[in-house]
Amino acid sequence: MSTLRKFSRTSRLFRSALNLLLPAPGSYFSDTETNESSIDLSGGQSSPYARRLAHRFDNALQQREWEEAKRLSHLAAEFFPGDDRLVMLRARTNLMTGNAEAALENLDLVQDRNNSFRLLKIMCLLHSGKQAAAHVELHSWARSNSCPLDVRRLLAYLEWESGREDLARAALTRNIDQIEDPASIRLSIMLALHDCNYREAGKLARRLRIYGDAAAPGGDMDDWLASLGLLDAAMDSEPEHFSVDSLAVELISREEYLPSVVAALLIEPDIQWGKLLLKAMERALPDLQDHAAAVTCLAQLSYSLGMTEEARRWIIRGLQLDPLSAELAKLLVRLQQESDSEAVNEEDPKPLEIVVRISERHPDWPDMRILRSELQSAAAA
Repeated sequence: MSTLRKFSRTSRLFRSALNLLLPAPGSYFSDTETNESSIDLSGGQSSPYARRLAHRFDNALQQREWEEAKRLSHLAAEFFPGDDRLVMLRARTNLMTGNAEAALENLDLVQDRNNSFRLLKIMCLLHSGKQAAAHVELHSWARSNSCPLDVRRLLAYLEWESGREDLARAALTRNIDQIEDPASIRLSIMLALHDCNYREAGKLARRLRIYGDAAAPGGDMDDWLASLGLLDAAMDSEPEHFSVDSLAVELISREEYLPSVVAALLIEPDIQWGKLLLKAMERALPDLQDHAAAVTCLAQLSYSLGMTEEARRWIIRGLQLDPLSAELAKLLVRLQQESDSEAVNEEDPKPLEIVVRISERHPDWPDMRILRSELQSAAAA
């Protein structure tokens, strides 16, 4: 037995990481469509009554009310034997109550064999001891670019169990290259430590801390890294070259976080990470939905890094997108106040004109009223 497998039997930390690999069986098919609670079994197979039964059924499984789930399973089998949604729920009930073989028999009746069906079948194969069949299904699925992250983590688990740690690492790497997946990064850290590859483990730890870990946010993640002796490495603020592309992809998929990320760097400036974020934002910009907000963030971050020409360029572009942006107006005023008069381009937007326009459109904005008064006083002097 490999060192890593021995370690898994004794290490609470490794078990915690491994739990991220295997999602709960009950999470695989929960898409019922109604909140109605009454059940009338007089309707047809695709009727609203089947949907109501499915809703009650799904709730019972979510609440782990096994006896109620079994009762509803019998009703579903009697009155709606061919309804895919109810057949899937019957399979979930059997799997979650320890009868994986019966769950597989249920799944043979399903017509719509979508991703939820495939993942549930794989779990049933695993829980019934049919690892080889599950491996075939996972390996075939994992080659697809649209493969869910859970599937490659499950494949990595089977490869690791079989002692094929290089293939387990490859499956996790495919996930990480596709999107920053905290669970896959955590498991990759454990594999790197097993190989005594502390440089790779430290690099992955930094990556985990950059992109956050939804499974263990904040201090929990730091505690986990500290217990592995990787917290110092994770906090080392030297970005790796691969991070620009990865961060750009992450910004596109989580665009709503962009203002908060920039605000954090404005409060606690870090030149290296600021420049990394700036490059990633520029690369992601064509694919972002809210260009005005993104350009505002680029202007603010450029200014905070002392890149005045870049900041000016982004301010001008931002005001073209949003002529009433108070944030950009204030930044333009600050930039021109700090610049030498000879460095001010006559073609640049005039701060007073912009502030007047914004304050007239939004007379209830006190910061614009105050700034307008200050600029008018300065112009009069």
